[in-house]
Amino acid sequence: MQIISPTEGQVFTLGQVVEIKAKLKDVDAISSKAIIVTNESTDTVFMYIYDKVQNDHTLTKSFVPNATGAYNIEVSANGHAVWTIKNVVIQVD
Repeated sequence: MQIISPTEGQVFTLGQVVEIKAKLKDVDAISSKAIIVTNESTDTVFMYIYDKVQNDHTLTKSFVPNATGAYNIEVSANGHAVWTIKNVVIQVD
């Protein structure tokens, strides 16, 4: 799996749209995918999305942060009963 955007350490302005884009590998075996966005400053989950894969192996979602601070963006995919997880941390000023 590869997170295409955002990139590690990327800085956004409060109110700016953050687009999450990832390519999922092992295309034939992926059965589900998830995104968890956590505001690390408050240790709260800001967004959680879980989807069954239906021939869509590029994941694209967006969100608008509601507070400044660091956000951990975790993307995961389930294939062959094993979860693959990647994450990046961004900053919102």
